[in-house]
Amino acid sequence: MKLSVSVKPRAKKSVVVSFVDDVLAVRVAAFPHKGASNKELLRTLSSFFSISASQISIVSGFKSKVKVLEFNCEDEILNLALKKLL
Repeated sequence: MKLSVSVKPRAKKSVVVSFVDDVLAVRVAAFPHKGASNKELLRTLSSFFSISASQISIVSGFKSKVKVLEFNCEDEILNLALKKLL
């Protein structure tokens, strides 16, 4: 399953904020330098969805605040976690 993610770096703490208009909003505490915010994003999402970070990959937007991520897990796992945000 592919999902669009809007990332806000340099936050006080890493947290998944909302899911509106099929875009997941995430704040990460890392600075966007040498991929640190991307690593923190994967760590935060793996914790939120209770899956391994290796099951998440960045498809596009490596240097952008809006990214497309691909999740290699069952859609039910993602849908249950996203319903918590609605």
